[in-house]
Order: sequence, then C-alpha cells, then structure tokens
Amino acid sequence: MGFRKSVLTAALLLLLTPAFATVRIVNNNTNSPAQFTDLQAAINASAVNDTVYVQGSQTPYGSITIDKRMVIIGTGYNTNMISSISSVTLDTNLTASPAMPVSGIRIVGCSIAGLSFAGSANGLIHDVVLERNMIGSINIGGNGWIIRNNTINSGNVYLNNFTNYIISNNVFAPGRIYGNTGSAGILVANNVFLGDLSGSCLHQLNNAVVINNVFWYNGSGFISGVVGSIFNNNIVYSNISLSLPTAGNTGSGNLNNINPSFINLPSNPVVTSIPGYDFGYQAGSAAINGGTDGTNIGVTGGAYPMRIFTGLSSMPLVTELNINNPIVFPNQQLNVNFKAKKIN
Repeated sequence: MGFRKSVLTAALLLLLTPAFATVRIVNNNTNSPAQFTDLQAAINASAVNDTVYVQGSQTPYGSITIDKRMVIIGTGYNTNMISSISSVTLDTNLTASPAMPVSGIRIVGCSIAGLSFAGSANGLIHDVVLERNMIGSINIGGNGWIIRNNTINSGNVYLNNFTNYIISNNVFAPGRIYGNTGSAGILVANNVFLGDLSGSCLHQLNNAVVINNVFWYNGSGFISGVVGSIFNNNIVYSNISLSLPTAGNTGSGNLNNINPSFINLPSNPVVTSIPGYDFGYQAGSAAINGGTDGTNIGVTGGAYPMRIFTGLSSMPLVTELNINNPIVFPNQQLNVNFKAKKIN
C-alpha cells in the first residue's frame, strides 16, 4: 500500500504543478520505491518549477541547499513519519546571476531546524513561501516573503533590510520577529506568541501593521524598540499588567489583560511542543469573531486559519485505494478507484 500511495500522491502532485514541471519523490527508508533516497540529489536533479515530495522517515534528510525556484512538500511534522530536514540554505551564488535573483521557492510540511540564505547583495531570494512547517530561526534574504501556518520553535524571524512580508497564522513557541530599520511593508496578523524569546516577541519592528494576534503570558519587555507601528484588535494576557499600543505606536480595539480562553493550553505557556494543544476558543471568548476582519483573533482566524498542527499539506490526502485489475498485460490500462479528502 505504501508504494501505491506514493505513486498516486505523485499523480496528484502533477495536477498541482505548472505544465511541464517534474515531480520527484525522495524516501530514505530502507527498500523504499522512491526515485531518490538523498534529498539534495533530488534537488540537484530538479529544474525550475519542479516539485520534490519528501516522504516521512525516522531518519532526518540532513542539510540541503536550494538554488532555484521549486517546491518542497513534506508529510508534516506531527505524523507517524515526519519529513525532517536539519537545515535549509537558499543560495543564489550557485546558479543565479545578480541580474536574475532566485524567486518563488515554496517549502511545505517539513520539520526544519533553521533556514538561512547565502546569496550576495545583488543575488537575493524573493517571494519565498514557508507554510505548515515546524521551524527554528528564519533568516530572510529578499523581498515578498510569506510565512504562514507554521510553528516557530524557539527561534527568531530575522527580517533584515528587505520589504513586504506577510507573517500570519503562526504559533511562536516561543519566538520573536526581529526587525530592522530598513524593513518596510510588514504585516503581522493572526499569530499566537507564547512567551518571549530573549526578552521580547517583537523587536525593532518599525512601521508595521500588527493585527489580530494573541500575546500570551509575556514578560515586561514583550515589545521592544518598536515605533511607528499600528496595533489593532490584539489580545494581551500576562501575569503582569501589559497594554497595547506601546509608546510610539498607535492602534485601537486591543484587549489588554484579557484571557483569550483557549480550549487547551498548558499552564506554562513557554512550550516547544505545540501538537496536541487546541488554539480554538471556549464559548464566550472575546477572541471569537473579534478580529479586524470579523473572524477570530489568533491562528483560527484570518485568511489562512490553522486548526490542525500536523504540518500536512493542503493537497488531497488519499484515504482509500483499490486496484481493479492487479494483473496488467502489455498495452493494458491499470484501473484504479480511490477516495481522497482535502486537508484544511
């Protein structure tokens, strides 16, 4: 059944990738039927717009370098077999010229210790999408990055001197967005910050829009060096009195010192094991439909609500597969019936 599901998954992926793109499957389990056992080898063999599907394994896939626009899709970070990658480096120095920066890399459903870039000042990595991963620190090296539906696991998101970021529907456990005076066009929406990392959740985040987030049990310096930013409809709940907006910023609709009443969260909020907790809300919570867009404050609201913490991608998941003619003769078609469901 594992081989059949792998083949069918590849067929579904082909429907989701651009025309003429190739899907490659990587599996480092013993006697696996995949095309590759080494993830870096699959990346090296890929062309622009190709997709690499990383099967779950008990053995991590090591460190990788990506130097072209492509898609990496794993099986999640809280499944029976996870797609674990030691570190990811986005590198324009290998193939891209300064006039043609790498753009459009997408990584979904992996457990990643950390992500960084190695491009030159003119060889940037733009329009990267990180989605449904459990990931440590993220070092951004270009404009237009989207970071959504991830668990940031005891790490910083370093913005550096670039622009146009969307950081939404993530759980920081704990984690921090570390800005820079050259950063601009920053949207921080519908995240949950559990505790502080190095004393703050937001640091030097100037001229940002910060809406519909939950700041839970943070220390006195939970926001530091942030000026000119707009804070709307956030919830702050702490063991000390904290309030938004902080000095030098503006905003309205914030709920200060209000318990959001999560359905299930440990008493010690500074945690690194998010799976198993429920960031929905108990009846009567002020977070329900309390966002600027009329949806929930926190990760269950906004444009990309996150309700499960497995890292499964949103592509269809095969739930049943039947082969009608298991014996196939030359020039005869293989007849397969299957059922699948969409992952929210």
